Amino acid sequence: MILGSELKQQIDRKGSHILKLIAGFILTGISDGIFRPVDEKKYAVMFWGTLHGLTQFKKLEDTVLEGDDHGQIFNYAVDQLIGGLNRDSE
Repeated sequence: MILGSELKQQIDRKGSHILKLIAGFILTGISDGIFRPVDEKKYAVMFWGTLHGLTQFKKLEDTVLEGDDHGQIFNYAVDQLIGGLNRDSE
């Protein structure tokens, strides 16, 4: 293990908090009628996991993403993930 157990627990608690925040935003959108009904926990994991993966692509700007703007790709993905929640996307 690279991290000590206490540090890993702190990181895990922060991660759980982030997932709960995202899921809460999704639930608010659903109850306000903006978002379609989804499993908010699974969607939160997918949302955060996608953004985490895209963040890793930043280091590939000179290879895999050569000629593409990482920021534009990241923003596109966020827009698509949020757009996928819209009631109109049912």
